[in-house]
Amino acid sequence: MSTPLSLFDLAEAFRKPGCPVCRLMRRDVEKYIHSLLFEGYKFPESHERFQASRGLCNAHAWQMAESFKGALLNIGTYYAGALRQLLRDLDAPDLGGAARSGLARLLGGGAGEGGSALADRLEPRGPCVACTIHRTSEQLYTRTIGEQIADPRLAEPYRASEGVCLPHFRMALRQASPAGQRELVAIQRGIWEALLADLDLFREMHDHHHTGEFMGEEGDSWLRVLRGMAGEEGMFGVADGGKK
Repeated sequence: MSTPLSLFDLAEAFRKPGCPVCRLMRRDVEKYIHSLLFEGYKFPESHERFQASRGLCNAHAWQMAESFKGALLNIGTYYAGALRQLLRDLDAPDLGGAARSGLARLLGGGAGEGGSALADRLEPRGPCVACTIHRTSEQLYTRTIGEQIADPRLAEPYRASEGVCLPHFRMALRQASPAGQRELVAIQRGIWEALLADLDLFREMHDHHHTGEFMGEEGDSWLRVLRGMAGEEGMFGVADGGKK
């Protein structure tokens, strides 16, 4: 059986700080947004999907704004279409075919019921297109870790790394065989134990007895534990709470 390319992507990502799954997910989403802005921009169906999802979700909208400052015109054009669609939906006729404007029709009678109907109409009609890539990428890399952990080309860089974040560790465990689960636990346990030792030293170095002493690798342990427990910034939304 051939080796999945995702194994080599992970092996390389394990050599950098933070969770490799989070890193690769962000890379894949950025590649998709680049394609959306510079290639998909020419095709009406790209704009239709963007309008149906009411643009991108909060995390991916701001990722796009941060990473693609050279594509402001294209971003503005996509969102102009999404905003026009919102205005059309605001004034769309109801099932009874009433001719009044959307606000007057929906809010003029029972405000509570009408407001809910209008709010429902303004809900996205499809998922954030970047979130679809986000989820597909996440599933690919966690499945690769779960299924390929016996391969030393993956296990060795994993063992020498900061490990995967807790949400993605849980996902990988669910996709591993019993033997794979044991290997994953052994590797991640060693990483967590080393991190805890660094955190204990970090806390100890803040004692007044160590005033004037310089910290070593333990100095960023507070940041590493944030990445390790919560995942990289922007990877998990408020709604899901990181429950993977």
